[in-house]
Amino acid sequence: MFEPREISLRERIRLNLISAMENAGVSQVQLAERLGISKGTVNNWARGNNSPDVDMVPKICNVLGISILDIYSPAHVEKKEVMIPEKKATSITDAAIKLAKDYDSLDTHGKRVVRAVTDEEKSRMEQEAAAARWRSGKQKQLMRFLRQKRRETEAADEPANVQRFPVPYYLQASSAGYGEWAESGYAEEIDLVKRPPFGTSFIVPVNGDSMEPTYPDGCKVFVRRQTEIRVGEVGIFFMDGKQWIKELGEGELISHNPAYPTRPMTDDICCQGLVLGICDDSYFAKAY
Repeated sequence: MFEPREISLRERIRLNLISAMENAGVSQVQLAERLGISKGTVNNWARGNNSPDVDMVPKICNVLGISILDIYSPAHVEKKEVMIPEKKATSITDAAIKLAKDYDSLDTHGKRVVRAVTDEEKSRMEQEAAAARWRSGKQKQLMRFLRQKRRETEAADEPANVQRFPVPYYLQASSAGYGEWAESGYAEEIDLVKRPPFGTSFIVPVNGDSMEPTYPDGCKVFVRRQTEIRVGEVGIFFMDGKQWIKELGEGELISHNPAYPTRPMTDDICCQGLVLGICDDSYFAKAY
């Protein structure tokens, strides 16, 4: 299926800015001087390291003789059709484009009011995010306390000569199905009573049956952290904002369960590690 090529909003702003500067015959040095900022700031915009903030965009438009919509509209490279395996969400919604048009048509007072409302909402969201982080921190403190108490209790019930092997355990499951949203990178340390496979970096649970019978739904797997694996090996991958456990193929991720199709790899794919095997109950003193 052919659809317009999609790029990130930051890349879109970068391409539109460069195009507008070329059309206006304005260099990075000249733009920096007219805006009263450093050349390094403009260079960072042009390289896509960051984007101009909302207050700076109208000033840029005035210097280059363009509208705010020209900065945020799809760049010319997005108008070329390319073959993609799945339809993705657009980087900017029609509603956002309409808001940009409305903002561009406002007078100075109207823009100032919009800016004030936006700042107030951003402040509210930042405060709510800070409160959520505080609650999360308290929850992690409680979990650490409970883990310590559990270890003390287990240590009192077991012989002193039992050797333990601490390994990080990620609560975020790796999907053996249609993708597990990668929402949490938090790991807790668990103690094994049997030495894990050589090179083990961490343990993750498996959610779904697409890798059965090799890796059943609900099992835990040992993973060695590495950014590349060989074709035919099973690894943990981050792709499309989700975390997967799949066999690496030629340009695709392969399920062992024939009921699931292969999944074409996208540009954002990142290998997080090589799967070394299943961590079964024999590695734990008690069921975990």
